[in-house]
Amino acid sequence: MIKRICLGLVCLSSAAVVQAEPGNAFVTIALGSAEQELTIDNRGSDSDSNTAIGIRGGYLFNFDQFFVGPELSYSNNSDFTTDLTIAELGSESVNLGFKAGYHVIPQKLAVVARAGVSFWEVTSDSDFGNFEKSGEDAYYGLGVEYQLVENLVLGASYTALEFDVFDSVEYEITTPEVYFEVRF
Repeated sequence: MIKRICLGLVCLSSAAVVQAEPGNAFVTIALGSAEQELTIDNRGSDSDSNTAIGIRGGYLFNFDQFFVGPELSYSNNSDFTTDLTIAELGSESVNLGFKAGYHVIPQKLAVVARAGVSFWEVTSDSDFGNFEKSGEDAYYGLGVEYQLVENLVLGASYTALEFDVFDSVEYEITTPEVYFEVRF
C-alpha cells in the first residue's frame, strides 16, 4: 500500500517539478536515529533506538527571507525488538506535507518546520504470528539548514509521529537526523 501511495504522489507532483524555476526543486537524503517507543495499556512501555533512512523531494516558493512548499518523503526505520510482546516490529512511512522556513542569515542559515500527514505501516514478526497494520496520522518537525554552496544544503532536524496500532497499543517514533539537500 505504501509503495502505491508513494508512486501516485510522485506522478502527481512531477508536473510541478518539470516546470520549476532553477533552485526551487529539491531532493534530500537523510540519516538519523529512530527512537521508537511502544506503549501497551496495563503492560507498560518499551523503547529502542535504531537507524532511520529517509528520502524527500519537493518544491519551494521563495518570499524574500521566507520559503514554503510541498514535500513528499519516505522513511524506513530499522526493526525494533520489544520484550512487551516478544516480537520484532518494523515500520515505514510515506509523508505528504509542507516545509516552511525563515532565513535567519539570508541565503545561508534557516530555521525550518515540517508538518503533514504520514501514511504509516507497522509489521510484526513473533512466535505467536505475524501482522501488518497501517493508517494515517499527523507528523511534525523542526530543524535548521545551512547552505554550503548555491545548490547544496546541510541540515539537522527532529521529527515526531505518534499513532495507535490498536486501541490499547500506542507507537511513537521520534527521529533526530542530519541530511543533505540538493536543489535544482
